[in-house]
Amino acid sequence: MNELALAYEATKGISEAAGTALPKNSVLQKGIFMMRQLDCAVIQMVHEIRMDEGMDAYDTVYGVFEEGGLVYPGAGFKDRTHVQIAIRNPEMILGYFRVDGMT
Repeated sequence: MNELALAYEATKGISEAAGTALPKNSVLQKGIFMMRQLDCAVIQMVHEIRMDEGMDAYDTVYGVFEEGGLVYPGAGFKDRTHVQIAIRNPEMILGYFRVDGMT
């Protein structure tokens, strides 16, 4: 989270210096972000900062996105919550499988 906060500040500073608008996450409906341009720019900045500092690259990026409405009153679950995994280093993929009946 510290890296994300620092990357956000760097992204914001670059946008301000260039006189361009900071990217925005776009909300489609009911608080669900369908286009995450800001999040994408910040995560890309994390990777740029790590590279510039001579730090090891992240092979994967994993995020949990809590979105949508509550599944039931008082729930800790939202109906559009999902996980996204981005594999940046294809060598980390050891294999994959398909679940029967899934498309």
